[in-house]
Amino acid sequence: MDVDEVQRSIDQALTFRSSPLRRNELEELGAALSQHRDALLPGAQEHVDNMWRGSLEWYRSRSTLDRVASSSGYLLGSAVLGDITHVMQLARDCRWLLEIHLTAERAAGHDDAEQTAARGASSCREASTPLEGWRLERVNNFRDQPQSRNR
Repeated sequence: MDVDEVQRSIDQALTFRSSPLRRNELEELGAALSQHRDALLPGAQEHVDNMWRGSLEWYRSRSTLDRVASSSGYLLGSAVLGDITHVMQLARDCRWLLEIHLTAERAAGHDDAEQTAARGASSCREASTPLEGWRLERVNNFRDQPQSRNR
């Protein structure tokens, strides 16, 4: 997976312009984004399937993934504004799928690092999501506060 190529396609679709893309440019960009979406979709499905079911993060990811997967059959139509909107939504979907892909890669690297640390060296726990990072920060702040004695 060429992450830079996917990112270039996303940037090209979401760039603000003074004039809209021509029809042939929209078709090329839409085809490229559709290919990127189809390539990223299986990895995102696997990542979401490995999440804890029932969590808020799983629910949001699952519903977004279902919407992205169900939109794969839509083609460009005859209305220019609708086509521009469709390509921009494809770009947003690809950006979300790319974030999931990169998160899964980091998690795989993080798991390898944890296994290496567990063999001999001591390791400290790191956050894998922003919400978990916030929770760990709260726990650490609570531990660092001096305990008051009630008499």
